Amino acid sequence: MKIFRLLLISLAGAGVLAAQTATPASATAPAVVVPSVDASPAFKPIDWKADPTMTEYARQAGSRAIAEWVGDFVTKTFPSKRYAVFPLGADLDDHYFTTQVKTEFANRALGTEYSLYTREDPEWDKIVENEIKLGDQVGDTMQKGTIQEWGRQNGVQGGIRGRITGVYVGAAPSKNAVRMADDAKMLQVRISLQAYEIETGRLLWGAEKVAAVMLPDDSLVVPGTKRQWILYGVAGFAGLVVLLLIFRALGAANRPR
Repeated sequence: MKIFRLLLISLAGAGVLAAQTATPASATAPAVVVPSVDASPAFKPIDWKADPTMTEYARQAGSRAIAEWVGDFVTKTFPSKRYAVFPLGADLDDHYFTTQVKTEFANRALGTEYSLYTREDPEWDKIVENEIKLGDQVGDTMQKGTIQEWGRQNGVQGGIRGRITGVYVGAAPSKNAVRMADDAKMLQVRISLQAYEIETGRLLWGAEKVAAVMLPDDSLVVPGTKRQWILYGVAGFAGLVVLLLIFRALGAANRPR
């Protein structure tokens, strides 16, 4: 009976472990914001689009970088007042960061002299397609010709385009107001945006913004990631082993003596 009680305690412990590992921090929960630092050898580029966890935290950091850029832009005075946002290079398939630029610009432009072109039609789609091809070939430049004529017809005076220039992971800085743990990691996103005058193609203003968020501790699991399923599998296997031991103990206890 002592063996039986011991096995029951072990089973309960395995259940607690599984519950703890299966109750992760939500992937959509706001990440801890940390001061941004420049990319350095300590920060390594990552394939952030291949990992749902890294993608989520890149979204949060990138959105902060975009908000900083737009916040700076609307404080400046340019002759061009109405802008269109072109697709960002190296964006996600769902154009998340391009949409963020549009949303942030529309919100920040309220009460200012600036406004955003939001209508989409076949002509706009064609221009967008040409801009994507051009950006892939020669970088952050503005194509003249059809864009100039389109701008005159729709009253669009300026264009905003850019790219995600890098996503990095590295050790969190420790010399700040809040000291980080020695093994704390942070994800950093660098986004470069430029505002152009559509009629002339002249660059009005551009800047690269960097924003970072703290990554969760390795013990935390984000729903939908491979780590979550690995932990589920380990916990399930441990539970099966404990059940087999219990059945063996019960069988031994019921044998006639």
